Amino acid sequence: MSLRNMMDNMDAEMDQMVADNSNELSDLLISNSNSNDIILAGIDEITTQRQMNSIIESEWFDILSQTISSALLFLLIFGMSATVEVKHLREQVHNKFAILTGVATQFFIMPLLGYLSILLLSDHGLTRPMGISLLIVTASPGGSYSNL
Repeated sequence: MSLRNMMDNMDAEMDQMVADNSNELSDLLISNSNSNDIILAGIDEITTQRQMNSIIESEWFDILSQTISSALLFLLIFGMSATVEVKHLREQVHNKFAILTGVATQFFIMPLLGYLSILLLSDHGLTRPMGISLLIVTASPGGSYSNL
């Protein structure tokens, strides 16, 4: 084999090695490109999450949420009272039994049921603060709306 043939063979082998390595290099670059895209997408997601957290934690968001909650509660109670007819209301105002039953239930039976619930549930995981809260809610007229 002549020196020229050997040089040609070596050149062909070198070309083949460069071609093989360039394919691997391009695959690696594509892989890195995809990884970079994934990393950038993750950074964008974290940035968006931090922006949302800062909006939610801001003072104006608290004021807005309290205002909306109060307005919705007002609409709920107003809507329930708007269904009452004046004639029916006048009849109930003169119904002494209904008024006495409501007062007795609100001021005697509800607090008694709250107290009995505390006694029964204190051995089953009801803590003192939870018991006091339950007693306050059951003893307060309209207590179920007071936390809103």
